Amino acid sequence: MTDQPEPATVAELLRRADEGWSSFRTTVHALAEDAWDEPVPGGGWTRRKMLNHIRVWHDLTARRLRHFREIGERPPSPGDEDTINAQAAVDADLRTRAMILADLDASYGRLLEEVRQLRDEQLTAHESWPVAVVAGNTWGHYDEHRADVAEP
Repeated sequence: MTDQPEPATVAELLRRADEGWSSFRTTVHALAEDAWDEPVPGGGWTRRKMLNHIRVWHDLTARRLRHFREIGERPPSPGDEDTINAQAAVDADLRTRAMILADLDASYGRLLEEVRQLRDEQLTAHESWPVAVVAGNTWGHYDEHRADVAEP
């Protein structure tokens, strides 16, 4: 998907996000429950922690897009990425597989709802920040973690 030109319309942005999500979601839902607490390739996080991390970034992206849409300015950084990711990893241990799957779907839905409310002309604002933040937290993020959700 990286060969495609940058989306120029909200419809194109939605299509790219949905293509990435559909493929990633299918793989995630097919993961056996016992694979959720195995480390991702290369060690470190478990799949449970990594998937909760994606949920957190979906929600942060939705909030940032809402700020942009309502105020017209690029929102401030959500904070230190390492701290956000560490908290997502801790929170993952408190969530069941079913909760994370449901929350992933819900968080993606919230993100899409914010994208749907954008206007095409907003996509180029702030050096195309809306496109970059959606790409980085949808299809780009899924590509980054695709190997992490592959069956062991």
